[in-house]
Amino acid sequence: MSELNYDWSNFNVNLYYPAPLEKVYDFWSTRKGLRSFFLEECYIDGKEDSEQVQAGDQFTWTWKQGYSVKGEFLEVDTNKLVVFTFGNMKVHVVFKERGEKTLVSLYQSEIPSDDRGKVMGHLNSRSCWVFFMANLKSIILNGTDLRDDEKEITCAYEVGFEPKELKF
Repeated sequence: MSELNYDWSNFNVNLYYPAPLEKVYDFWSTRKGLRSFFLEECYIDGKEDSEQVQAGDQFTWTWKQGYSVKGEFLEVDTNKLVVFTFGNMKVHVVFKERGEKTLVSLYQSEIPSDDRGKVMGHLNSRSCWVFFMANLKSIILNGTDLRDDEKEITCAYEVGFEPKELKF
């Protein structure tokens, strides 16, 4: 498929997790779960750490490098679906039990079609979701968090990042 025919307005990422569906769903639907693999700080409409999100809940998410986003959970169907805003975009996370594993399918849509949208909305978001979804798998498998702890370093898993300082 050439770039001319490629649809930059959305993408899909799928990953299997060696854990029960309810456990995987909790990672995506609670403050505690989201902080464990994805965020540094997570505020969701006054929810307690292990309390499930609900449609209409407002959130503020902050990553280790200080980036922050506000948004809303648009749709929640326990152990099946979580939909939230991500800037002006939407993210659908679908959960399916597959034997002793759980399939998570993430679909991000409504990505702007301008050049900035192609890089920041599509390439960067897809790259970051692949990383964070793999990080969750690492946490489930062996408890290892793959995120950088160095807050002054720009995230190495971003596409097109400009490092603040290179040392050889």
